[in-house]
Amino acid sequence: MSNETPKQNRQLTQQWLRLLDGSLSMGAMVELPVLSDSMLPVFGIGRNIKIQRVPWKSCSTGDIIVFREERKLTAHRSLFAVRAGGKCYIFQKGDCNPGGHFIRSERVVGRVVEYQDESGHYRSLSSRVVQSTSRVVIFIYIFRAFWGQARRLLWRKIVRK
Repeated sequence: MSNETPKQNRQLTQQWLRLLDGSLSMGAMVELPVLSDSMLPVFGIGRNIKIQRVPWKSCSTGDIIVFREERKLTAHRSLFAVRAGGKCYIFQKGDCNPGGHFIRSERVVGRVVEYQDESGHYRSLSSRVVQSTSRVVIFIYIFRAFWGQARRLLWRKIVRK
């Protein structure tokens, strides 16, 4: 954000705050800088992303959702959702992170719809290639989780004998 003018910095801050507190109207789009590498290889620090304010119910498995974590916004991939006790919980993780965790659906404030590539051009996240990549990431994560659990169970049976 060092190349922005004070006016641009104020605008970024206002957009961030409006998205964070929910005062940004549904369907509105904001462009914010990425401050973490948790979504590599899709996007990393120094790139911009375009976030559309949407209700959590319109987000699908594989979407990169934006959610509140205390006083910051995080963009991670939605892997699956479960309902429990009348509430919905979304399991999310950064593509580069080893693990993820559940968040309450009410914390979702939007979805990343475009990201800035290495050349500075914007790429849509609705392309077939990106959606296929999302499915592969989800499959690999779920496979690893189940495989790890299966190995632990098998190991316990072997050790008991």
